[in-house]
Formats: sequence, structure tokens, C-alpha cells
Amino acid sequence: MAINEDLNCIYEDLTHRLNHPYVHQYLSEPVIDGDKLLVYYLLFRENGKYKDIGEYVSSVMFAEVWAGYS
Repeated sequence: MAINEDLNCIYEDLTHRLNHPYVHQYLSEPVIDGDKLLVYYLLFRENGKYKDIGEYVSSVMFAEVWAGYS
């Protein structure tokens, strides 16, 4: 898969996770930083030890978005 396709899949997964009713109780409209998404993706990809990079990037970005509101 190309980087853009991977990033789109990760973005969609992250958007789905952030669209949960429990999350909406505490966050207004979440903002996903596309630059951070790309940087985390490239860092995990460069390491080469991770099988499902999307899961790691999505989890880190979820924490980033959540931390931005606390």
C-alpha cells in the first residue's frame, strides 16, 4: 500500500474511534493533526519492528487528541 492509502486508512480508523458517544461527552469536535499522523507513521515504519503500524499510530494519535483537551 502507498503511504497516502495507509494514512487514509489510519485517519478513517481514528475518526471512527473518536466518533464514540463516550468521547463526545468530554471532547468537542476533535482535531486530528495530519502532520503528526504522518510523522508517527514514518517513525514506526522506519523502525521496521512493527507489524501493524496503523494500530500503533492510531493509538498514539488518539492519546494526542485526548491530551490536547485536558
